[in-house]
Amino acid sequence: EHSAGAPAPEKPTKEKAQPAPEQRDDTALIRQLFNGMRSEIQVEAEGEIVHLLQDDRDEKPHQLFLVKLSNGITVKISHNIAISPYVPIAKGDTIRFFGKVR
Repeated sequence: EHSAGAPAPEKPTKEKAQPAPEQRDDTALIRQLFNGMRSEIQVEAEGEIVHLLQDDRDEKPHQLFLVKLSNGITVKISHNIAISPYVPIAKGDTIRFFGKVR
């Protein structure tokens, strides 16, 4: 399981919408990164929130949640709430994210 920091996730929607043509979908790249255990690469994708985790409230507070991608991989999103607002989300929401795989 890799985590991807998401500096500014878009507001989630309940509907399963197809990505607009101008939006990137790095789902295949994320699988390659996961299999190759590579990191520090920017990715953009969309998935369903499958679990909300307890926020990390250490030095740099982060909102944590798990997102399942269309290829079956589940990624841990670590959204830095020290620099961006808290994202109002719920299990089952669809969210689009952009961030670094770590």
